[in-house]
Amino acid sequence: MWRSLLCLFPIVLAAMPMAASADCDLRPALVADLTARLGQTRRGLGITQEQTVLELFAAEDGGWTLIATTPSGIACPVASGRDWTAAALTLPARG
Repeated sequence: MWRSLLCLFPIVLAAMPMAASADCDLRPALVADLTARLGQTRRGLGITQEQTVLELFAAEDGGWTLIATTPSGIACPVASGRDWTAAALTLPARG
């Protein structure tokens, strides 16, 4: 199921007018806000085929935010929520 959802994610990002969003900012400013205002720190990241960096930030209280940063350095919140729980997963071998 997760693979199906992850396959749709690039479509969602492509449809998102990143630079036009009022919540978007240069990445350092957005990260500073997440840290100062919400106490969130980076917990994971990945890079899409379009070279967009996805980063997950979470706080000890369980609040979390997923941001997407374009190659030009503009970052936008993509999703946020509560009750984040870190999980140690063993991924299956590739192949």
